[in-house]
Amino acid sequence: MKQKSLQKSIAFVLVCVMVLSMGMFTSVFAADEDKTPAGAADTTTTEGAITTSGSAVTGGAVTTPGGTTTPAGTTTPAATTTPAATTTPAAGTTTPGFVFDAAKGVSQFEDAKDNPMATFIDTLIKKDIIRGYEDGTYKPDNQVTTAELLSLLLKAAGETSVTPENATGTWGEQVVQKAYDLKLVTEEELAKAEGDKAVSRGNMSLLLVRVSEVLLKEEKVTVEKPEDYIADYAAIPADLQEYVAQAYMKGFVTGNNSAEFNAQDNATRAEAAVIVSRVLDKTLRATPKAIEK
Repeated sequence: MKQKSLQKSIAFVLVCVMVLSMGMFTSVFAADEDKTPAGAADTTTTEGAITTSGSAVTGGAVTTPGGTTTPAGTTTPAATTTPAATTTPAAGTTTPGFVFDAAKGVSQFEDAKDNPMATFIDTLIKKDIIRGYEDGTYKPDNQVTTAELLSLLLKAAGETSVTPENATGTWGEQVVQKAYDLKLVTEEELAKAEGDKAVSRGNMSLLLVRVSEVLLKEEKVTVEKPEDYIADYAAIPADLQEYVAQAYMKGFVTGNNSAEFNAQDNATRAEAAVIVSRVLDKTLRATPKAIEK
């Protein structure tokens, strides 16, 4: 009986020891888990978000310090530089009224690109002497007026304005007045001039020679037997013969295939581009050719 009582007592003591030991083990484990090294970042796990050292991955997006969110897997493009605007159109492009000719590298008026005198028109485009009409055309076969021709010649000669200050009247009248002020036309010619009307090839030669001599200071050339070069020289009005001969021998103008000058015909805008280009560039001037007999 005493032996049984002793066994019960020992069993009771062992149970108590086991209970106490389990309690101590739990307390020690919990204490170790709470020990975070000084200065270490807090780490908290929540559903769909992990916060680490002030940065977060939230639903696949990365939030960097400062609050900027960038979708995961995306790459921020490197900084790019936008090329500066260029005045030269790309090959094959078309702007109103102009066609870019990649072979020549110049812009041509759309209605003049196939004209035999297109090269001369291009010369004046590049030098900003001609700009054509508001619709973007040049109308090369149209007759050129006295004022239009004068304005081109004055620009080619370096004049910054083709009309006088405080001038009155039509634009054509103002341009002719400017020519008078520059001593390109006489008072008598000024009174007769009609700036807004077509200019004849004979009068074109007169204005051309005067610009070359008065503004460009070119010397006169000696012309012997101009009829050997100009088949219809005798038909040219007497007051214009000398100017036509000078213009011809200086290489500003030429005749047709029959060596006829046709001084009474009205000049075209294409012809005006030719002579003005030759005023600007002596290398473009024609070489006088005597009539073959």
